[in-house]
Amino acid sequence: MNPNPRQLLLLQAVQAQGSLTVDQLADKLGVTLQTVRRDVQRLADDGLLTRFHGGVRVPSSTIENIAHPQRENLHAEGKARIARAVAAEVPNDCSLILNIGTTTEAIAKALLQHKGLQVSQAIISHAREVWLAADSSKFNRPAMVEVASLSQIDRLFTDGPVPEPFPSLLRDAQVRCHLATQP
Repeated sequence: MNPNPRQLLLLQAVQAQGSLTVDQLADKLGVTLQTVRRDVQRLADDGLLTRFHGGVRVPSSTIENIAHPQRENLHAEGKARIARAVAAEVPNDCSLILNIGTTTEAIAKALLQHKGLQVSQAIISHAREVWLAADSSKFNRPAMVEVASLSQIDRLFTDGPVPEPFPSLLRDAQVRCHLATQP
């Protein structure tokens, strides 16, 4: 969802106060109660706000399990600004480790144009064995980034038949394939 300017103001007001009533929001925004209710419903449907009788509050990730797409949208502009700032400071040809989270995901997306960020290659070069776990939907599908070549993989774990031309490619690269067929 891309909130409109009024909805962004509504979100900012609720974030600043923690919670507000529908009446307070209508006064702050200078709109009708119906407009606030409609905006609140849309923002609540997208997981950006939580409704309660007569009002609205910011969802609390410590209380509620917010789905990934909703967490991505929550504070999206701030995350994007942080991502651009971090990416601007990261030089090409360096090693980098990112943890998990929607802000670090935004940083990873902002780093897509960088060259030579080889953390996976550094890990692979120091590993005794390299295992790739990929469900069968990943075959014959282009990847955004090449992490390794088949010759760098020791074992492949997958859940379905390996389609052509991969059986011979895996055999030539001496990759042992493990088919996970049992539930």
